[in-house]
Amino acid sequence: MKIGYARVSAADQNTNRQLDALKVARCVKVIIEKLSGASQSWPKLNKLLSSISIARKTPGAI
Repeated sequence: MKIGYARVSAADQNTNRQLDALKVARCVKVIIEKLSGASQSWPKLNKLLSSISIARKTPGAI
């Protein structure tokens, strides 16, 4: 399963181009994050990476 991640650094910015590219890539699930450019933390990305790591360690999960 392909999982995509789209991020913009301001609430008024648009993710449409990223989402179009992820659709072309046939991502089944897409995570969208809107955070300030000064942010050093990306909670949704970290959660996604953590869940992938856990799934890879769990036999039969993938």
